[in-house]
Amino acid sequence: MFQMMNARSEGTSETTRRLLSEEQPMIITEKGTEPKNRRREDHRHSMGYNKRMRLTYLLIGHTSLALGFVGIFVPLLPTTPFVLLAAACYSRGSERFHTWIHEHPRFGPMITSWRNHGAIGPRAKVAASITLGVSITISAVRLLLPWNLVAVFIGAAMLTFILTRPTAGAKIKGENLENSY
Repeated sequence: MFQMMNARSEGTSETTRRLLSEEQPMIITEKGTEPKNRRREDHRHSMGYNKRMRLTYLLIGHTSLALGFVGIFVPLLPTTPFVLLAAACYSRGSERFHTWIHEHPRFGPMITSWRNHGAIGPRAKVAASITLGVSITISAVRLLLPWNLVAVFIGAAMLTFILTRPTAGAKIKGENLENSY
């Protein structure tokens, strides 16, 4: 549980008292005392986060973003899941790329809508629905039993998932879902 205390209190170290103004509020955490409004150090760096893991997340993020970019031009390759995966990997692998992808004019709103509301933009829903409909139809016609049924079932499940997500830009439960793309 967090408790508020003044920087002059007994539980505060001398170094902390010197660095903070006398009116700086402090919180007591399980690991000790720290300033309330100072950003905590990123746990990945303060705990000696494994550099190999950060590079692995960075590589997966770059690969996912590249696949998402290719998905813009290739109809059967989805863009959104790869961009979301890249954002997740960047959040663990690189603060710089994490910030870049969240501030990107094209990808940022998509990620923010998904992260905050689980929402998909209306154009992305229409494009995904059309693409999945065409893919399901082609799979049903071209594949042999039982693979055509498997493809139809998987495609229908994906389509159901997409259509049941909130639409970015719509009002849901009195809350405006911003960042329509």
